[in-house]
Amino acid sequence: MRVTVNTAEAAAQVPRIRERLDAKGCDVPLVGDFHFNGHKLLAEHPDCARTLAKYRINPGNVGRGARRDEQFATMIEIACRNDKPVRIGVNWGSLDQELLARSWTRMRARPTRSIPTRSPGRRWWFRRSKSRRARRNWVCPGIASCSRAK
Repeated sequence: MRVTVNTAEAAAQVPRIRERLDAKGCDVPLVGDFHFNGHKLLAEHPDCARTLAKYRINPGNVGRGARRDEQFATMIEIACRNDKPVRIGVNWGSLDQELLARSWTRMRARPTRSIPTRSPGRRWWFRRSKSRRARRNWVCPGIASCSRAK
């Protein structure tokens, strides 16, 4: 079960959530979803770091500028100390904006490659959907539920 850990209060409640699930006989793994302050929360709440089965990190949401690498490394070090796997990945909303701008500029500079004129996103997937029924709803590959089209 994925749990957003974005505040000190949320991090403090992770062990309690685990206890309540265990009391009900539910052994589902807890996956901590971290954003901009995960490095601090894991360091300040070692019980949370030990209780979670896995950490979920989007590199674009770890920090900005020169501190990004340091904060990312802190989270990885804590995961290693606690012998926890880390899911590292991105989605459109959490891409590093500097990297995205560089990649987009580089992609536009390629004369042989056909690229869309608009940035890809939900509307792009919506336009690409084939059936009328699918067009009434967003079509987002890999996502169980999405916002309804307006």
